[in-house]
Amino acid sequence: MKKSQVDVILISNEAILNQQKKLEEIQLTPIPGTMGLHQIFVSADSPSDFYYRAISCFCRGSNVCEGHQLKHAVIIPKLTTGPSKSVNKNFDQHLKELKLLDTFQDVKQYCEKINSSFPPFETVPDEVYFENSLFEMDVDAMEILPNDIPDDRILYPCIVKADGNCLPSSGSVFSHGHINATAELRVRILSELVLYEDMYLDTLFLERGTFTNKKSPHLPKVYAQYSDAFNPGTSLNIDRIKEIFRSEVLSIRKNRSFMGIWQIHALSSVLGVKLFSVYPQLGNANVRADLHRLILPRVQTCLGTVYIMWTSTRCDMVNKHWVPNHFVAVLPVSENVNIEPKLNITDKLPEPDLCVGKYVIVLYEGRGYPGYVLDSDNNELQVECMHQVGKKANNCFYWPKKMKDICWYEYENVVCIIEPLQKISDSLHFKLPDVLFETVLNSS
Repeated sequence: MKKSQVDVILISNEAILNQQKKLEEIQLTPIPGTMGLHQIFVSADSPSDFYYRAISCFCRGSNVCEGHQLKHAVIIPKLTTGPSKSVNKNFDQHLKELKLLDTFQDVKQYCEKINSSFPPFETVPDEVYFENSLFEMDVDAMEILPNDIPDDRILYPCIVKADGNCLPSSGSVFSHGHINATAELRVRILSELVLYEDMYLDTLFLERGTFTNKKSPHLPKVYAQYSDAFNPGTSLNIDRIKEIFRSEVLSIRKNRSFMGIWQIHALSSVLGVKLFSVYPQLGNANVRADLHRLILPRVQTCLGTVYIMWTSTRCDMVNKHWVPNHFVAVLPVSENVNIEPKLNITDKLPEPDLCVGKYVIVLYEGRGYPGYVLDSDNNELQVECMHQVGKKANNCFYWPKKMKDICWYEYENVVCIIEPLQKISDSLHFKLPDVLFETVLNSS
């Protein structure tokens, strides 16, 4: 019988506290469908990259069985925060002191003292462009970006931390050019709501901008029902709405506490710019009618419009029951960016089997789409198609990630063979030559 041995390693309280502090600084991103995972692959060279699937198998690499493809998730995302700019530490102290106050009146008195000391912003909110920053496009938000935003420019949702500070982070994009001034934006939003409470409880003030939902004539009552402080079934009179408003305002003193539509209104005034609240074409239509709209600031200090988008980090919802839990900033591409690749269309189509591996434009329900030919079978081609961003007249396309658009098309529906599309700046979007887009796609 072999002798057993027990090794005892003493870990000091200091070492435990140091590890806890490190863990608190790391924002782990959950893997979609965790309960359904059956197999995970992790490399020591890149421990934050997880490759997973909902079935267990020995196949891997280039010899993956059909239907066993691995999905990829990054649990510690690489966040690009834009240019390094200063963050005012005074606002961290303000948050700490605000949390110690007991009543709404105490908070109001404190905000009256500090409001005049707020420094000017470092950037002009409506002059922040996607190509001039180091932000990455939020692909998930891009796939649900609605096509009825009243802006003809190309717009990109940008990655923002999903840590409860997403709205202040999105505001920080426009005020500072990075996502780090969350404490400052949180204090400014809180101060705005406290000092101008009467305005944010006034229907006429809240309706300024765009409001199309005629079924919701009393906006403070509608917004109260969207608040976490609202208990369903509660009768809402003026006093109760005010109570919910104050409860919500006091709750956002806590760092990383989620914000909502009242805070979006306040953010517009904090930035001094028109703000369009972008809501995807998902979920309850009445909710979208309330929240997809233009908001005017209390006092406008700069021209233009900025965009904040409601989105979600969840992947387990059907479109009908979709609800948001996250915000991202949406940035335009400057009109000065002009990429014009050479026009190259093959006049005569080769035989179907010779189209494999080439880029084409195919017709679907009378409308043209660029795509890549994967396979052929007699007079049919299997094509992975791109999706168009926004309106029909928008020459901007991307490859869907969550659900690839792969279908079989009749050979006669292939319009032409084209050169690979060119990237727009350093984004995940592409454009066709303008002549080709106007003659083949936009006219289809």
